[in-house]
Amino acid sequence: MEHSKLLKIAKLQKRIMWLLVIGLITSVLANGASNSLKTATASGADIGTMLTSLGLSLVILLAAFGVYIFQLVTLAQLRNEIGAGVAGTVICCILLCIPLVGLIILALTSQKATNVLKEQGYSVGFMGLGEDAMKDLEMKANSDQILS
Repeated sequence: MEHSKLLKIAKLQKRIMWLLVIGLITSVLANGASNSLKTATASGADIGTMLTSLGLSLVILLAAFGVYIFQLVTLAQLRNEIGAGVAGTVICCILLCIPLVGLIILALTSQKATNVLKEQGYSVGFMGLGEDAMKDLEMKANSDQILS
């Protein structure tokens, strides 16, 4: 496999892992904001408290939506690079909107990328290829480009 393709897979996998962590954080924040809004309305809080809770909920919702779009694009790119089928990629992208299922899909896709990198002899950690291995792969990809 070409070094430039492996480099792209490694970078996308690292991005998927960070998006997985960010997805977990936004899920927790969205749940907390939703509970805060429910508590504020149920307890008959003043309008200022309710508007603050609503504003916070909307900001977190917009952030979560942005993360979701970034996850969707990165998932499609990584699945394309590792040679996954189009039908499977479309199904995974649709299922990505289901909170826990989406995180599992990201983790499974990351695992497939890990397997591709390991088959090529690279050691992959929890958050993807290490910094030294990534630099080594970048040098090999650049030298391949220069030679061709």
